[in-house]
Amino acid sequence: AGVTIVLNPAPALPLPDEWIQLADIFTPNETEFAHYSGSSIDSGEELFRQMSKWQSRYGNTLIVTRGEAGISCINGDGIITVPARRVKPVDTTGAGDSFNAALGFAIASGRELEPSLNFAVKAASLSVMKFGAQDGMPSLDEVESA
Repeated sequence: AGVTIVLNPAPALPLPDEWIQLADIFTPNETEFAHYSGSSIDSGEELFRQMSKWQSRYGNTLIVTRGEAGISCINGDGIITVPARRVKPVDTTGAGDSFNAALGFAIASGRELEPSLNFAVKAASLSVMKFGAQDGMPSLDEVESA
């Protein structure tokens, strides 16, 4: 149908390869990515090695959310890293949901990948400054004015 499919595999459960291959963008966190890659991710170097193997296997865009380290993304054009904003977290519940919602919104709005990633990281960073998953999710105005 010509739509971009974003698959956030949270929590990590067994997924058929066909589902992963159908996703244009796959967005696990570090723990989930370790589960799906079958590797212990104990360093940034190992993370990038496993991300490269993943991209070669599936060909989709892989975005690994890394908490206070931000995100790492790999696609056919290379690796993009977006650091998280420095904030004083109150509650990290829902940060991944905020990231994925903002990413989907940005892409559906016609933004290119890198600006979409920056927008989503900003939204996730803002979300941890409030308590609760729903209450923590920032509004569009909050993200755009931050």
